[in-house]
Formats: sequence, C-alpha cells, structure tokens
Amino acid sequence: IHLQATSGSLGGFLMEDIRIACVQMNSVMGDPKTNLDKIVRYSEKAAETGAKIVCFPELAVTGSLYEGAYKFSETIPGESSSELLAAAQHYEITIIAGICERGHDGVVYNSLVICFSDGRVERFRKLYIPEGEYPFFREGSEVPVFEAPGCTFGVSICADLNFAELYKLMSVKGAEVIFNANGGGRIAHYGKLLDFEEKARSIRLDRRSYKRSLRYYSTTNAVYFFM
Repeated sequence: IHLQATSGSLGGFLMEDIRIACVQMNSVMGDPKTNLDKIVRYSEKAAETGAKIVCFPELAVTGSLYEGAYKFSETIPGESSSELLAAAQHYEITIIAGICERGHDGVVYNSLVICFSDGRVERFRKLYIPEGEYPFFREGSEVPVFEAPGCTFGVSICADLNFAELYKLMSVKGAEVIFNANGGGRIAHYGKLLDFEEKARSIRLDRRSYKRSLRYYSTTNAVYFFM
C-alpha cells in the first residue's frame, strides 16, 4: 500500500510518501519460534517491496492460545522483541507484531511490540478486553503514538475498534496513520466459546461492520486506517 500525502492533505499534517505492508498469517499455536521465523521472512519480503512499516496480526508471535497466555508471555524488551528488533534494523523497516506480554507485576497483556530500525522498542497494550479474553488478559491504560520515518502512527488491537474516542485521541496526538492488528481470536457469547460455524457467522457480520467503522474513523479523524 503506497500512501501519498502533501501539505494539508491530512488536516494540515506533513507526511512523506510511504509504502506500508499489512500481513495476514496463520500463527502456530504455542510455537513462538516458528511464528517469529515467519514474521522475519515476511518482513524481509515487505522491505524488498520498499515498505517502511509492516503490521502483523494480534498475538502473531504465540497464536490466540488464551489458556496458555501466562506460560508463553514474556517481557518487552525480551527474547522475541530482540529478534524482531534485529530484523527491523537489518531490513531498515518498522515491525508491529502481536505478543503475550508479561508486565513486571506478573500481569499478562494482549500487546503489540513495535520495533524500529533506529533501535527503539515500544509497546501498546490492548485497551478493551472482551468477555472471552478477560480471564487471561488485563487491559492497558495508555494511548501512545509513535514516530517512524515518513509518518506518525497509532496502533490498536481487535476490539479496540469499537470505541471511536480512542482514534479521536490518537488523531489529536498527531497520528497520520492508524493500524488495528486483528487476529479474530476465539469468540465468546454469554460465557460460551463459539464453535467453528458460529464463529464464521460472527466474523462475516463483523467484516461488514468493520468496513463502515474504518471508513468513518478515517474520514472523521483525517487519517489513513489499516486493519
């Protein structure tokens, strides 16, 4: 995806032309090594096309293995973020990827790790935890925006998409591009995890509503929005 912006085209923001990659991938549940290898390979391919930012799905490093979240959680910085940072620096690209993060207080968060080619490692913790995830993850409390070569961007995760004020705040803080890393995950309804057919039906409905939401958030906040 090649974004072109000139002075004033995004509500007065100045943004360089920039190429962005968004990756769909099947993560192997509970196999961070295999998943990290995939992320690094796709990052290399994205860099070869000229992309400067590449965004991977929610919990891309571990898969959506909610019951195993604590077992596979790790700190940021940590082993996985170190590997992703090395790739970001080698390919001169910004990498955004979902990870089970264990805070210094032992609490587990559904997070994104953001690794920059200049050596920075940042994070975002999912703010809105739906019913099926709450026994395993706790919510974050910060809404950061990040500076990368070519643009300022914000990130969010899956169910965060339901809350318009989050994206208004990112825009006010200077975000020109916003990503929503969405893994679909496992969906619960009244405490019961949905079976495959029920989940597929729910995802089809979500896709229709997501299109409307993305269009609305992009227009009202004068940002590029990717999911």
